[in-house]
Amino acid sequence: MVLGLHREQALLALGASGVQIDFTEARLSLKLDPSGGLLGSFVDLNNRVLDSLTDAERARVGVHTCPGGDRDSTHSADVDYASLLPGLFRMHVDTFFVQLASEADRPAVLALLGGLATGDRLIFVGVTDPIDPRVETPEEVRDRVLEAARFIDAGHLGTTDDCGFSPFGDDASTSRDTAFAKIQARITGTAHCPELSPEPLDIPAWKVWERGGKVPALLYLAGLTCTEETFAIKAGAQRLAAELGLALIAPDTSPRGANVPGEADAWDFGVGAGFYLDATQAPWATHWRMESWLMKELLPLLTSSLPIDGGRIGVFGHSMGGHGALTLALRHPGAFKTLSAFAPICAPTQCPWGHKAFAGYLGGDTATWKEHDATQLMSRQTAAPYPGGILIDQGLGDKFLADQLHPHLFETACQKAGQPLTLRRHAGYDHGYYFIASFIDDHLRFHAQGLG
Repeated sequence: MVLGLHREQALLALGASGVQIDFTEARLSLKLDPSGGLLGSFVDLNNRVLDSLTDAERARVGVHTCPGGDRDSTHSADVDYASLLPGLFRMHVDTFFVQLASEADRPAVLALLGGLATGDRLIFVGVTDPIDPRVETPEEVRDRVLEAARFIDAGHLGTTDDCGFSPFGDDASTSRDTAFAKIQARITGTAHCPELSPEPLDIPAWKVWERGGKVPALLYLAGLTCTEETFAIKAGAQRLAAELGLALIAPDTSPRGANVPGEADAWDFGVGAGFYLDATQAPWATHWRMESWLMKELLPLLTSSLPIDGGRIGVFGHSMGGHGALTLALRHPGAFKTLSAFAPICAPTQCPWGHKAFAGYLGGDTATWKEHDATQLMSRQTAAPYPGGILIDQGLGDKFLADQLHPHLFETACQKAGQPLTLRRHAGYDHGYYFIASFIDDHLRFHAQGLG
């Protein structure tokens, strides 16, 4: 397939950490022309596109291929890898994804791949078969990785799935649960082979994950009315995060579909407005438990099931999410290594949003409110909880600054506690995501430096 230059560059610019070209024409071309002339023409045409990219862009492009076997579809004709791979590896990329788990003679293909694993090439071999409904065990994956390592040097070797988990338009044979179970088996099984890569890998995070390494992570908490998609769509963080080797975690702002009476009556309370605390008042106490969900369920689940280093997690957020980042970081010492925020609600006990949320979720005892107020929590510190500093960006054109946010109060509390704080005030910027997108790179680099 020839991927239009504008499309590929657009995907990278939108934050894609990597672009995979599914080169199905390679197989079909050999079926139509066993001499390989048509394949060569396809490769040359793709190379014209790839050569138009910058070196940095091309480093984030990979090519996938497989010999076919997809239920006799003419889109994918069975061919011998021995005829396909040498021509395919003429493509001007360094990353290749090769179906292998379902291959009848894996050693023969691996021997061929071993001879092609030269220079900076990375070869990701398939270790799970999406078409097979049986979930591979981690031990099976491990054995396939070790088998591959007999032929391909560890510095050139990674793991992948043979193909996508719904490779055919009308195929519903692979359930979501099965797909994720196979992915988990792949990750766990690959991680069982640390001896193949004893030294840290100087490759992008999207490749480290496939190779069983662990990466630091950033938990981003969004603001009022937002969903788990808002940050991913609007902030433009993915591209640099991948370059820095950071995983991004972007959860929702509240429960949804709980059918609590009145949950959607207001934009600043209920759905989309969980305030990252555990409600104690009916009817919210049953479902509105964002603090417990994040700290006791989500983060432990992610660090145990994905290659995320639980000792290197940072937290940041915007507005209500900035409140959440500051308060959770102060309420859970040691859980987060780095901390930053965009236009956070710094003193919710002293603003209308906080009064409304706290009265509804926590009741009338204002003493309990102080346990979820960043300024109050910081004022109690006897030493700097984040000696490496806290970063906050605030727009001076933010219509909520005067009545709702109060960063100056948090600034004073930090000064009294000896907590290093960089509070940057930007003329002309409001409360929106153009503001966040303007300074997101600074925050990612701040966290990357602190997380190591």
